[in-house]
Amino acid sequence: NCFAVVIRIVYALGTLILPP
Repeated sequence: NCFAVVIRIVYALGTLILPP
């Protein structure tokens, strides 16, 4: 699913911008 890939990318970018 391409949608799942997009979600993973957005999640990765989110962790880069705001690390946990």
